[in-house]
Amino acid sequence: VEIIPDVQPDPTAESVQSVIQPIRKAAPDWVIALGGGSVLDTAKAAALLANAEGCVLDYLRGLREIQAPGIPLVALPSTSGSGSEVTPYSSITDVEWKKKSSLTSDYLYPRYALLDETLTATMPPLITAISGIDALCHAIEGYWSNHANAVTDAYALSAARTILSALPLAHAQGDDLKERRRMLEGSMLAGLAISNARTTAAHSISYPMTAFYRVPHGIACGIVLPQLIRYNAGSIAPNKERVLLNNLGCETMNALAHTVERLNERLGLPVRLRDLGIQKSALPNIVANGFRPDRINNNPRQITASDFDRMLEEIL
Repeated sequence: VEIIPDVQPDPTAESVQSVIQPIRKAAPDWVIALGGGSVLDTAKAAALLANAEGCVLDYLRGLREIQAPGIPLVALPSTSGSGSEVTPYSSITDVEWKKKSSLTSDYLYPRYALLDETLTATMPPLITAISGIDALCHAIEGYWSNHANAVTDAYALSAARTILSALPLAHAQGDDLKERRRMLEGSMLAGLAISNARTTAAHSISYPMTAFYRVPHGIACGIVLPQLIRYNAGSIAPNKERVLLNNLGCETMNALAHTVERLNERLGLPVRLRDLGIQKSALPNIVANGFRPDRINNNPRQITASDFDRMLEEIL
């Protein structure tokens, strides 16, 4: 067994490349990834590309295509947020281009995903909150996604209901293994939802916040989610919107947005961009780099750059 101990948060092409080298040298039969979403994403990409030609940037920039499976991987999440243990994505930042994007391939699915709540019991409250809000975004975005279907809806609804109930308890009492297990299950179900339905506008606008201003991914998604809940109100099929609200105990989409805002506050997460050091002068850059067709076109209501700008100004 050889251990690679240091994996940086929000992986970059360079940090993933640095992990590929020792994997290539060791030529292992298996790669085991134990950690949060950044560790899982790094390990998935490194295990896949260890036997491939070229470097990470070649694949991230579309200069090469993934054509074969890599080294089989076992994923053990130690946080409840990314759902990366069951997704075909690996989110990586291109530092030179200041662009965060996802490698996507069925070969990125881990061979096995093992969920053990004891691995999450020592998560600090802040990491519990950040990762948990990310999972909630996956669930809600996966539900209203234009690529959603009956199966992903079932995953997403169960995930959102579970996370809204379990996250405050897991945050307040980290050694409560029952709630830690529920959060792992909610995160995993949300991951299964977006594996098929994909994410939408909240993730799109979050990426430049991380790439340019180093805002943790879960915070960047969660701070804009309430605005998008309000924006998308009435754009989902009426019966589908009602099912969502009934499952989450809300009368209206505005009430659901308030619920998410109160949850952010209860978890001690920022609800204003200025609390993240983001000023009004930064908004054009965030909008320009967050307008990603692959995610924007998946939103149930058509969205423009000016819509994004207005939403960001409202939470400035």
